[in-house]
Amino acid sequence: MKKIIMIVLMLAMTALYAEGDFKGLSENNNGRFGVGLGGSSHVGGLSAKLYLSDKMAVQGAIGSTYSDGFAGNVDVVLQMTQLIKGNKDFLLPLYIGAGVDFWSWSGTTYVDGRLKDETSFILGASGVVGLALQFKEFPLELSTEIRPTFFLGDYGGFHIYGGGAIRWFF
Repeated sequence: MKKIIMIVLMLAMTALYAEGDFKGLSENNNGRFGVGLGGSSHVGGLSAKLYLSDKMAVQGAIGSTYSDGFAGNVDVVLQMTQLIKGNKDFLLPLYIGAGVDFWSWSGTTYVDGRLKDETSFILGASGVVGLALQFKEFPLELSTEIRPTFFLGDYGGFHIYGGGAIRWFF
């Protein structure tokens, strides 16, 4: 199912690009909004990013988890520096930020020698360090990141997740 959604999304983005007069990404992305697919080790689904200024953005993802539930995250990120300067085809900014993760699931667990149905929700605080490959000729961003996260609650603890996204900007 995820492959079908990705194929449909890519075809839709291709059709939009062919019909519209979209400009690629630049060092001035203030107000640009991107949507696509993304996630991390515990969530996969819809991803979005909104540039609040040239150097600051809000990004997030929401989707399904491997444990019969849903999860998501919302971050505020700052673009720090271009790792490759003067390239005519793309930008490669480093970004850092912080945000909130949540994870909800239901299932059956084995507790005290018996099977037990349970529903759980945990909330966590995350740091974010990533790279965003941004194309100048068309409005596409590919990102990859590391998310150290501390979850609170019964299933809490410290985890380090990898993640990424592919987003089309309008």
